Amino acid sequence: MRQLLLWVTALLVGGATLLAANEADAIHLELSITAAGNTLSFQKNYADNNIEINVFDASNNLIQSGDLVPAGTSLNLMATVKGGKYQLKSFHVTWIEDGTPQSEELPITAADDFYGSYLKHWTMKPYDTTISLDFEESDPNTPRDLILTIEPSENGHIELFDYDGITPIASGSPVKDGSVITVKATPDEGYKVSLLRIGDDFYSKDALHPDAETGVVTKFKTVNASMVISALFEEYKPNNVDITVITPDLETGMLIISSNGANLRPVNGILSIEKGQQITITAIPMDQYDVTYVKVGSTEYTEGHGLTINEEGIATMQLEVTESTTISALFDKKQQVEKVPITIAPCEHGALEVLQGEQLLSSGDQVDKGSSITVKAIPDEDGYETASVTIGDKVYEGDALMPNAFGIVLLENIIVSEPTTISALFRKSAVDTYKVTYSFPSEVADHITVKANGEPYLSGTDIAAGTDIVFVYTQGDSKWLVDSWIVDGNAVAETKDKALFILTVEKDTEVGVAIYNGTQSITRDSISIRLMDHGSSLMISGLEDGTPISICDTTGRTLVVSKSHSIDISTIPQGVYIVRAGDIAMKVVK
Repeated sequence: MRQLLLWVTALLVGGATLLAANEADAIHLELSITAAGNTLSFQKNYADNNIEINVFDASNNLIQSGDLVPAGTSLNLMATVKGGKYQLKSFHVTWIEDGTPQSEELPITAADDFYGSYLKHWTMKPYDTTISLDFEESDPNTPRDLILTIEPSENGHIELFDYDGITPIASGSPVKDGSVITVKATPDEGYKVSLLRIGDDFYSKDALHPDAETGVVTKFKTVNASMVISALFEEYKPNNVDITVITPDLETGMLIISSNGANLRPVNGILSIEKGQQITITAIPMDQYDVTYVKVGSTEYTEGHGLTINEEGIATMQLEVTESTTISALFDKKQQVEKVPITIAPCEHGALEVLQGEQLLSSGDQVDKGSSITVKAIPDEDGYETASVTIGDKVYEGDALMPNAFGIVLLENIIVSEPTTISALFRKSAVDTYKVTYSFPSEVADHITVKANGEPYLSGTDIAAGTDIVFVYTQGDSKWLVDSWIVDGNAVAETKDKALFILTVEKDTEVGVAIYNGTQSITRDSISIRLMDHGSSLMISGLEDGTPISICDTTGRTLVVSKSHSIDISTIPQGVYIVRAGDIAMKVVK
């Protein structure tokens, strides 16, 4: 194995350094390979970047500085001349073998053209080796030959012609520098040209201008370098429109278009979508960025105005495709919001709760400057009340404190603009408080609500004297009715069938309810059945309104079902029938 030092020098005839291949009278550029220094180095670009060299091994691995290149390694030497008045003539290889200079010239031919570059193969020898690139000055009267390569395409084909559009040019054939060629991209039936590449030029969408009848795209190109011509053909769908997707800078965010749960991939920035199709537009910001808007055509969609942004900052919107348009998104850097700390001072005979939205804060937590908080002062249940709440340098007391039925004070929309300390003072309440306990039979317990001052009241909770506690029984489909409300074991007069009961708190009290089954009991003796109007109607009495009544024949077949006490039986022939009400069945002869 031999370690190689690869370096590139540019020489003038007189020995001066060549700075630009198109500005000096140089005809010789040298790529030296030597074992000096036991280090492999390689200068990839030189001559003012007009010439680029890449070296690969047989496995197409790029040889970089520091690599070890053993003898016998097959090297692919690729040189690209990007412009200038010189053209590559040959690769010239020299080495010293047993003290005797040896050399081999690798002349450049049209066959060495490799997609606009020149490619030669060389097997590394176990000697110090120099590979020189020999150039010759272009004769303006003798244009150099350039190679045009057609890259095979699916669902269509490419043809090259002279400027007249008649004389064909085969792929791989040389043409003269400065020639004007005609490029024709012809799609197969049912397809269209979506992209055409001619060398470094790309044509898409509006730049293609296909023939209205044939779909053929024709372009003219002046050849000033070897080039590759290729095309992309896609299925032609007459009801489709083109959506141009402008990709944002990946440092700011991503723009994703999807339909029916599948992401759609733009081809060269274009999506072909059927009219009427629903798509989802998703804008995903990167860290430190927010979605400002999603733009469809000339319309900007912002949060709350066609755009939904979730807690993670991801924006989505739905769109029905009706015409060709452009979709883009703007991401702006987040403003750095100043944070300020919240300090919650310890309290005696009560507690403080501080919330931002639904988040409960702890002492020492930081909030955004200018944001709002809610402060709750909660006195102990053994007869204490809130005397004052201090937030920063502002004291809330007296009428500024509006306790609810449970003595809790709520201060909302407090704006925090600086480090803030929150404290509260609790004192023994001047108003007596009592406990009201309640329990109800299991049959109706889920149907009774208990509230004080519009808020649910929990059994056994301290409550101020004079407060009204409201008990409401909602029967729904239950068969149970209120027989009476019970206070401290005694039935309250005139509360039978009363769904509403109000207790004014005056002392510790126990509340309950007595219930009864409200379903009517139907007996044979309570029902009276008579034929009326010469047997054309049946009159039934002794039942509550709405009680279902059915008339059946002797086989059990139901003929009539009614909730009316007077039933028309004129259409029923004479005979014996059974009348049913509840669990009672009685015979009737018409």
